[in-house]
Amino acid sequence: KLEESLVLGSETENTIILDPSGAEPSSFSVTVNYDAKVTSDASWLCFNPSTVPGDEKPHTVAINASMNDSGAARSAMVTVTLPKGLSKSFNVSQDLSSLKAITEISTTEQFVAFIENASNADLYTDGLVTKLTKDIDMKGITLTPAEDYIGILDGDGHKILNLVSGAPLFVKTSGNAVVKNLTIDRSCVFDVAPEYSSKWGILVGSLGPADATDKCLIENCVNMADITMSKANTAQAFVASMTGRVGTGSVVDGCENHGSVTLSPKEAITKEIRGAGIAGSVNGAIRNCKNNAPVTISPSDITNKLYAAGVAANVMNIDMENCVNTVNGKVTVLPDSFTSSKDGYVGGITGYNGGANIKNSRNFGDVRINCNLDKVRVGGLLGFQSTQKKSMVTLENCVVNCDVTGIFASKGGNGSTTPLNSCGLVVGRFGGQGNTTNVINIGTVENPVKVSGSVTVYEGETVTADADNYTNLLTGAGSKTSLCGGSTTQMLNVKFEIVTKE
Repeated sequence: KLEESLVLGSETENTIILDPSGAEPSSFSVTVNYDAKVTSDASWLCFNPSTVPGDEKPHTVAINASMNDSGAARSAMVTVTLPKGLSKSFNVSQDLSSLKAITEISTTEQFVAFIENASNADLYTDGLVTKLTKDIDMKGITLTPAEDYIGILDGDGHKILNLVSGAPLFVKTSGNAVVKNLTIDRSCVFDVAPEYSSKWGILVGSLGPADATDKCLIENCVNMADITMSKANTAQAFVASMTGRVGTGSVVDGCENHGSVTLSPKEAITKEIRGAGIAGSVNGAIRNCKNNAPVTISPSDITNKLYAAGVAANVMNIDMENCVNTVNGKVTVLPDSFTSSKDGYVGGITGYNGGANIKNSRNFGDVRINCNLDKVRVGGLLGFQSTQKKSMVTLENCVVNCDVTGIFASKGGNGSTTPLNSCGLVVGRFGGQGNTTNVINIGTVENPVKVSGSVTVYEGETVTADADNYTNLLTGAGSKTSLCGGSTTQMLNVKFEIVTKE
């Protein structure tokens, strides 16, 4: 035997696929004229036999793999080596085992596998906790979002880094799903993809169904990354850092946004566009949240409604409590070529209040619109309050200290004989006033709304609030503020007080 000889079976010419569960071994054949060693670069593989006799007869070698619960598909190289150095190698691969949910995530591969399989309700059941044990670096990884999720994802204070995506992590959540204690690092980049823009948040597109009683939750999450939308689903776009929509029964609590939200789709929006720092349309509850970055909406055109705000684009029949839009949370709606004949709602805390009880919330971010129509309502606290007829609707213990600028197509500036502009320090415009004497009761005697700042309208000077004139600046057209030349709606439980900006 002067020359080594090694022949592998034809099954090694292609990658050998291994059983994900590890229950069924695979095999290959080998014929050698010297005793040969079978080895691998993977610790999860072993061979029987691991030494093949050099008798020039074909021998079958079993490939035994452990169950793949690593969190992702994996591959390895198998090598057969003779004593004098002759060797041949081939590849094996093993898919992720479908028999076990991932409950701890420490690698990028595990995180990708978790998201790709999170929609499997048999695997990720209601109440099952999956926890991050390390920061996850997504550099160079394309992530396919989960269509639905009913489990609990606990970031445990860890970060997602270097994720470049146009999709939410979860298109929607249902049941009692929870996403908590997770930070999105500023190294991430998000440009909203048109196919997801109808309901879009970095974490969740739709947090629970709109009109169902699912009790989904986003809690103690932080976003540091900027969000843009250069293209959009032309029907509608609801976009914010945490979630595009909060369904009835669901809650966003204790979350912060430090990344800018800039929605500038080139396509005309045929229905609605809603943009905010924390959440888009809110039918559930939002509490203890902070927006600390600008929100800018500048569509090429829109043929329906627009909502923009620092915290939540609109709130409906829910509790909104202990929320703040900081001095960095400037809310801007541009450009002046915006020609929709429909309504717009722009505010520091929320654009539209459809019956929510708003408590202990503060706006310090300037609010500015520049639109070619008169139907946009802009306010330092909220753009539009739909009704005062519900007993639970108050603006209790809220604070406004910002500059509000309402530039509309019409003039209606200070001293005009017709009140055209719906622009005010507290509320741009009220609907459904409580009585015919134009008396609006907001806040409470014990916890009034505290107001300071200024109001500027088209072809009118900037008016800065003080203890003598602030009652004329609280609300705008439709509520007959004297800023625009009409009679003043009396707003009870409001006081002039300059609160230090946050």
